Amino acid sequence: MRKKFMTKLKKVLAGVLCAATLMTTIQVPEVKAYPYLDGQSIIIRLKTGASEYQINNVISSISDSKYSLMAGEITQRGNDKINDAKFAKDVNYEEPIIRVFLKDGVTADFAIKEALKFNNYVVSAKPYDPNEKYDILGDWFWDQLGIKEAWDIISKVKHEKVKVAVLDYGINSEIPDLKNIITDKSTSNGTHGTQCSSIIAADALRGTPFAGVASAYDNSVCDFYFYQCNSIEKAIDQAVADGIDIISISIGGYYTRSTLGDDWGYLKSEKLAIERAYNKGVLIVASEGNREKFDNDNNEGKQIHLPSDFDEVLGVSASLYRKDEIWSSYSTTSITAPGDHVLAVEDNGTVTYTGGTSDSAPVVAGIAAMVKSVNPDLDNKGILEILKKTTTLKDELVGYGMVNAYEAVKEAYKQTVATADDSITVTFKNGISENTVQNIYSEIGNDYSVVTGELAQYSNDNFTEAFKAATKGVNPVVDIFLKDGVTPDSAIEALKNKDYVVDADYTYKNRKAEINRDWYWDDLEIDKAWDLIAANQHKKVKVGIVENSGISSDLPDFKNVLAYNKANAYNNAGSYVASILAADAVEGTSFAGVASAYDNSVVELYNIDAVTYGSYAKAIEKAIEMKMDVLSLGLATTNDSAALKNAIAKANEAGIIVIANRSNYLSGNVYPADYDGVLPVCSTIYRKNEVWSMTSDKAIAAPGDHILAVGDNGRVQYTGSTYFAVPIVGAVAAMAKSINPDLTNEQIIDCLTSTAVKHDGMVGHGMVNAGEAVKKALNTKPVEQPTVDKNLALGKSITASSIENDSLTPNFAVDGDMGTRWSSDWSYGNQWVIVDLGKTYDLTSAVLNWEAAYGTSYEFYVSDDGQNWRYAKYQQNNTAGEVTTNLDAKGRYVKINFYAKATQYGYSLYELAIMGH
Repeated sequence: MRKKFMTKLKKVLAGVLCAATLMTTIQVPEVKAYPYLDGQSIIIRLKTGASEYQINNVISSISDSKYSLMAGEITQRGNDKINDAKFAKDVNYEEPIIRVFLKDGVTADFAIKEALKFNNYVVSAKPYDPNEKYDILGDWFWDQLGIKEAWDIISKVKHEKVKVAVLDYGINSEIPDLKNIITDKSTSNGTHGTQCSSIIAADALRGTPFAGVASAYDNSVCDFYFYQCNSIEKAIDQAVADGIDIISISIGGYYTRSTLGDDWGYLKSEKLAIERAYNKGVLIVASEGNREKFDNDNNEGKQIHLPSDFDEVLGVSASLYRKDEIWSSYSTTSITAPGDHVLAVEDNGTVTYTGGTSDSAPVVAGIAAMVKSVNPDLDNKGILEILKKTTTLKDELVGYGMVNAYEAVKEAYKQTVATADDSITVTFKNGISENTVQNIYSEIGNDYSVVTGELAQYSNDNFTEAFKAATKGVNPVVDIFLKDGVTPDSAIEALKNKDYVVDADYTYKNRKAEINRDWYWDDLEIDKAWDLIAANQHKKVKVGIVENSGISSDLPDFKNVLAYNKANAYNNAGSYVASILAADAVEGTSFAGVASAYDNSVVELYNIDAVTYGSYAKAIEKAIEMKMDVLSLGLATTNDSAALKNAIAKANEAGIIVIANRSNYLSGNVYPADYDGVLPVCSTIYRKNEVWSMTSDKAIAAPGDHILAVGDNGRVQYTGSTYFAVPIVGAVAAMAKSINPDLTNEQIIDCLTSTAVKHDGMVGHGMVNAGEAVKKALNTKPVEQPTVDKNLALGKSITASSIENDSLTPNFAVDGDMGTRWSSDWSYGNQWVIVDLGKTYDLTSAVLNWEAAYGTSYEFYVSDDGQNWRYAKYQQNNTAGEVTTNLDAKGRYVKINFYAKATQYGYSLYELAIMGH
């Protein structure tokens, strides 16, 4: 099939043309083409090099040949496109993954057993999970340009979003790859504009698994814009007005200099718009055109390609597939990027092959965006200088050479780092000895510290202890502070050929260290929960820690996630609990709380003071007042407290999820864990599915031994106790509530308990599983809550036709106090009151609490604007006290016209309640 693709692009006819897509596209069905039914399909991972013949052997007994290959892990090729799919994955082609659709009557369990029989070329088989987040599908040139290495730098350091715009004829902004990242949306679809946009910024988390060059794992680089390009001049001026930093243009044409003249003729307005943008610091990147090896600077016809050949524009030429050779138009000032056999997303939402300088230009624009993201002070000249400085293949290619994302981003960030001359960061192979590190350090350094492992941030004299902390074959990473006279470049050069050094690089100031996962993360499928949260809308939830010790709120791990901290003292316990639950995944140590979920978008943390056991009830009532969603209770006592039990019941009634400690050693009933409405937590032994603490039939288990946590000194330390298993369960509850905020507390607890894994000999529900609990929460339909009417008039604005005196004004009729009242002037029989409810409601009834001077005849009217009134209800009355009138109306304003009174006095109301919802 590879032979079917052109190795040379055909020459395009001369004249004005769009630098458009030239390659034949191959349709790739989008993921949603196959609706998920439980048991309908399974996922099989095969060994590298598995042939189509072997694939057919695997599926012949379980399927009717309906399968799709998930290269990358997905391109969703059609059944006859296996070889094409392998070709699409060409970057370091790894184990192919196929989704097999089962024959009628074949269960998933049977199919998995059948597939595993072929263990000489089948690695694994499992049920298809529609919520699973697959690997990002990189293009063939990503390795050559160091795209993911550039992403790795960005993921480690603070960076800002850059405003990037594509100017083109149309885009489909509603496809999943674009709709969550695009700011200005076009109403006109267009394959060309959609492809160019996707190459820059296709969403790395949603849509197809293909991700744009600048999507950088989490889409944190680009604020992406699109401008309808009926006029390049107007589109550029609008982009400048909107503060765009980088513009990518993949349209243009060839022009003769002699025809245009020195003042650029009919292109003068376009030229002036480009100059205005250039002078504002905007970088404009444009395609050089698709004439085969056509030199725009030096040709017999003296033709140039515009806008790419304007002095203020960075022109981009295109190289051949896997060859260091330009095939397109170019100039001596252009830069080169891949423009042959490039993956992109079409306006129908499918992945396609494409090619042309139309596609090489957005590659460069995306890399330019990453450069500016890590060094926001750069203007267009600064970005261009870095792109030029860091190109490769300068001898083989015309112009500046081949763009290189990794080198460009590294150079951009290096320019911002004041401490870069002081240290380098070295990654060693797993198993390296302290003695070997000491030898390295003695060559180039005068100090060092361990920065990952399980990032314990140990001091130098605890180096061995820090290495012991590393788990599961993690490569130790060490900051080495350099001797006087040793530069980072010379130190890196000295280390690059050492066989026990994986990598040596600059030490990045303000870096975001790799998230440090505790030993139990895989068992509890915490990353799976995080991926579900990242891929779906979710809200922050309020998690209250009811504690008798405070949290070191100034530590970087807490200061951005802790919304409220009230406690009497610091003794590590509060900080431990807070860090296990929600230690900042971005700032502070690289250790991250269970519910920090990549970007700390799940939890607002509150520490609520409980100085003594007796004050726990008051602390819980405070939590209710503060509208907490989840409570983590460390208290465990055999003292049955009526006040505490009552507070728990109130919390349940308020919809709060209450999680409590079942105790390490107390026998019999343990409170508050054993009160109704509380989820008790017991704890398991380090790396064993065995409960060591006290438990019960209602309890859920979580790790409570050899747990990493952040203490008051800001250091990561080991701890253990059921006390610290509770926040793990609290964090899972918070994630489940975050992804489906309308679920009740009972539903959230069911999500945790029904998905827990019941290991042999384990009492209670079993081990909490974050991935499955969050998945169930996502797919659970909220309980429809009954509509509850409330007094909409309470405390609202009210006016009246008259008052008896200044102590009987109408506001006293809506103050909720039966000891105050409104009374009208005695002189008149007809009076009125008007209540402004603040917004429109469904109104069900009105309740008037009359004093002895009551009204015997009155009418209700409603209005949306306080001017135009609609009749609602007439009421006759022959009694003082409470009188209820049923209403079936809708409105913001309620007016009551009083026509007759029972006494010679005025109308006198203690309270007026308008009920509704």
